[in-house]
Amino acid sequence: MIGECGTSPEGRANARRTRADTARLKAREPPIAAKEHLDAPKTPLSGAGKARMNRALRGNLQGRPTVRSSRSRLTPWDRSQDMIRLLIVTDVRLYREGLAQMLGREEELSIVGAAADLEEALTCVRDLRPDLALIDLAMPESLAAVRAIRVLSTEARVVALAVPEIEEEVLACAEAGVAGYVPREAGVADLISTIQTVGRGELLCSPRMAAAFRERLTSLAASQASSGSERRLTGREIEILGLLERGLSNKDLARQLGIEVATVKNHVHNILEKLRVHRRGQAAARARGTPHRMLGR
Repeated sequence: MIGECGTSPEGRANARRTRADTARLKAREPPIAAKEHLDAPKTPLSGAGKARMNRALRGNLQGRPTVRSSRSRLTPWDRSQDMIRLLIVTDVRLYREGLAQMLGREEELSIVGAAADLEEALTCVRDLRPDLALIDLAMPESLAAVRAIRVLSTEARVVALAVPEIEEEVLACAEAGVAGYVPREAGVADLISTIQTVGRGELLCSPRMAAAFRERLTSLAASQASSGSERRLTGREIEILGLLERGLSNKDLARQLGIEVATVKNHVHNILEKLRVHRRGQAAARARGTPHRMLGR
């Protein structure tokens, strides 16, 4: 007997079983895209790829988590190791707080402390061990602070703020131990760039100042070669020594010579050191008893 669709009941049952089997097979079969991926030829791993796979397998076999590549995002601990630890030294509270807030936003910088005078600065350097000290050159005894910091910590570099870009002023900072300087007309970007450059152990200065450094080094080398063990005074130091004989103060000297008080102090320090005396009066007495042509080079 023929039923609907021209098939017998037995044929319809067989057809249903066939359709059911086909559906089950299709459910197990991956999609066409997946089949193409599985059937595609495998690209051989490079040497680096094999090494990474072997490290990952060893780590999993030993129950250790797979370590991410060093190029992955740094953890907070890693970032702290790469940051420059910065100490701010200025007697102006507004500068201290403003610089701390502004520089503290930089990912590469960590503000570890701020000091208002030389004593606080030395305490911070000793206790906090900063990588870099930012010193306001307009602060009293600023160059003395630079020298003291360099004596206390040879690892701490110093950047001087608000330096007049005059050859004599910049050279005085360099002789005191400054590793970098920020001119008075510089902006925030210049300050950050200088800090980063000094943090890398490099020096950032204008071509004119670089030429001045070269000339000073050449002059010092020639002076040491010609004078032997005796250290002679420069022309500017002889000029200041003559004014010391008249009993002028550092402020009077700076006003008369048109230079900063900090620069005068640095010159006086060099004069005392070269003449091997401890007081200004002793230097003046030494100058009165020796012709200036014998003191200079």
